[in-house]
Amino acid sequence: MKLIKIACALIALSFEVALAQELDLDKIKAEANSGDPIAQFQFGMVYEYGSDQADEATEQQKWYLKIASSSDSEIIQLGLQFARESEIKRNKETAIKWYRKAAQQGAALSQARLGIILYKEADGDEKALEESLMWLMKSASQNDAWAQNALGVYYSFGEGVSADLDEAMIWYRKSAEQGYAPAQSNLGQFYLLGKGAKELPFLIMENPELISLPKEYSVDYSEAIKWLQLAAEQDFTLAQMNLGVLYLKGVGVAHDCVKALHWIQKAADQGDAKAQFNLGVMYADGEGVKQDYREAMIWYRKAAEQNFANAQCNIGNMYADGIGVKEDDNEAVRWYLKAADLGNANAQYNLAVMYAEGIGVRKDYDKAVSWFLNAAEQGVADAQFNLALMYGKYGKGLGVDNRGTFYWYKKAAEQGHVRAQCNLASMYTHGRGVPRDYAKALEWLQRAADKGDPVAQNNIGSMYYNGEGFPRNYNEGVKWYHKAADQGYVVAQYNLGQAYQNGSGVEKSESEMIKWYIKAAEQGHILAQFNFGVSCYFGVGIAQNHSQAVQWFQKAALQGNERAQLMLGRCLFHGEGVEKDFVEAFKWLTLAVERMPEARAELAELNLEISPTQMVDGIKKVSEYRETVSEQKQKDDGVK
Repeated sequence: MKLIKIACALIALSFEVALAQELDLDKIKAEANSGDPIAQFQFGMVYEYGSDQADEATEQQKWYLKIASSSDSEIIQLGLQFARESEIKRNKETAIKWYRKAAQQGAALSQARLGIILYKEADGDEKALEESLMWLMKSASQNDAWAQNALGVYYSFGEGVSADLDEAMIWYRKSAEQGYAPAQSNLGQFYLLGKGAKELPFLIMENPELISLPKEYSVDYSEAIKWLQLAAEQDFTLAQMNLGVLYLKGVGVAHDCVKALHWIQKAADQGDAKAQFNLGVMYADGEGVKQDYREAMIWYRKAAEQNFANAQCNIGNMYADGIGVKEDDNEAVRWYLKAADLGNANAQYNLAVMYAEGIGVRKDYDKAVSWFLNAAEQGVADAQFNLALMYGKYGKGLGVDNRGTFYWYKKAAEQGHVRAQCNLASMYTHGRGVPRDYAKALEWLQRAADKGDPVAQNNIGSMYYNGEGFPRNYNEGVKWYHKAADQGYVVAQYNLGQAYQNGSGVEKSESEMIKWYIKAAEQGHILAQFNFGVSCYFGVGIAQNHSQAVQWFQKAALQGNERAQLMLGRCLFHGEGVEKDFVEAFKWLTLAVERMPEARAELAELNLEISPTQMVDGIKKVSEYRETVSEQKQKDDGVK
């Protein structure tokens, strides 16, 4: 059942009767049994709160006590004192029984208290909600501010009634005009966000886009500030914090860092965890105050100690990045785990990354998957993307599941995650987890390309250049290759080199071919390194230079390109651009033969000249290379 989010303090009612003077529980019980509505109300409080929550209830009810008549105030305080000293455990059913007895006699305090407790216990029960609304209406008709504010909440959310925002505004105003701070704060929020808003986001500081409202309602900043100010001056922390954020962002008021700090600090000093968190954000970002990571950590910790998950997550971030504290991955994990267990999606995502990469914890893909899934289900696009990767390309912790891969890529893509959009397009192109659909593939690539993503631009180029799902169009393909290559995307640079080499979609140009091969080769593109090496070896588009060719063949050979391994072995065998080295030549030619049978002739020729000792050394070199490659693969794949 949805909890009331707009500030709604405990609801009480009004009696025009005398206050019992003695803290005698037996006497009060006898009076309650005899029909005294004051005693019945107080006995209801004893059972609603019990001795363990009396102090908390006192704090919650302070807003009403500020505006209550002296007699009502004494009734409530005495009831709380009875609860505190009673040693009675809470019992909602018994509390409802006593509140109902007094409510039936017309006692406004009990009517409101009964209304709110029935609401909390209704759990979707329409009958309970109807009775709750009835008692609140009776209390509010007696001008009780608590009941009026609660009715504002009812009509805002459509709880037990059809949502009626105009009616909600009426009840909030009635309560606010009596000086009730929670209602003043609620009314301010209504004016600030429009009548369709449910609550003012306390994280406006980090999410300014949340300041929005339905088109049919208009914002009234002057009224919003007026009511928030009235509530803030009564030390209502939610109003103080939100007012401070408005001054910080200059929303509805002139930007004023001094006032922003004043109000947020007041709320934080009262122990409000949200305000403490926002104050930490201010110090961390240097927004409205001088940047001070240590001060940020102090306020984050205060909020974190109250189990405020966002603060716990940010503490984790500071330890992970070594900001304001010594970098400590173990401590980062500890804080992420606290926040993640409270449902914080960002912490869940960060924790998943730590488990996936083995940072601060032992690598554990099962746990990584579990936390990615928790964050993904809360809508974190990066988590959805990573989960798709684990379902699909890597199969880490899950085993390959194309349907799962497609599902999570689509979820992330729909949120604008460009890498997910590109990968989703690839699934449509190849028919993995979904029927092949080139039009859909192009649609998703276009979305990413429109944001300037070079991978998407290159992939669109490849579809046109290679005629994938559409008539081949070299010119259109090259156009998209250029968009991506100009942003430094290595694959597109290589593709442009190919286009200029073949003269497809552009005029054939050896100089342009070399230009783009060099750019791609310098970024580690294997085929570009090999092709540029070949150009250097034969002097195509560049002066012949065997020594330079050997350098590029070696770079590509070390990455496993068999043609580069053949050319490097040949150069080492014949001493072209490098001193002869039969051992190294044997190594590279042996490796090339595994995937390139045509290298056998070169290796056979070498075997006629190589000594037995050199051959043994060459075999050892081959074994060492394979071992290095295997270790690197295990590292990359993350073997448990």
